[in-house]
Amino acid sequence: MNADPLADLKDIRLPAEPGWWPPAIGWWLLLAVILLGLTALLLWVRQRRRRRAPLQAALAELAELQRADSARQLPRLHQLLRRAARQRYGTGSASLGSTEFARFLQEHAPAELRDGPWQDLATAPYRPQSPARHGELIAHARLWIEANLAC
Repeated sequence: MNADPLADLKDIRLPAEPGWWPPAIGWWLLLAVILLGLTALLLWVRQRRRRRAPLQAALAELAELQRADSARQLPRLHQLLRRAARQRYGTGSASLGSTEFARFLQEHAPAELRDGPWQDLATAPYRPQSPARHGELIAHARLWIEANLAC
């Protein structure tokens, strides 16, 4: 017999280096969190675009309206404000008469626009107005639309 009992032992075999696949559970959780975050961000952006679509359309129409012939501006402005009010407050606002609608616009205007030319807007399509007055009415309408359709 051999005097040294440890001489018959073989060297330790080291295991192979771990591969990169499959990743550990922490990486899977990180991937899931990233995917959920991206999905939530995508849904938020999509919802925001949908909410802002009426505002963008109204502002684009208002910009087109400013370039239109001044004789046609005020009736179209009145219609645009009615559509914006219907979009924001429902169909009840669209069935109001001109005077009631002007009061409705005044009630739902921001505080700095409460004393605006809303009554003039109700009667403007039926009587001549100066082009400077048109610009003032359009500016007030822009601020009203931005205040009421912005989400």
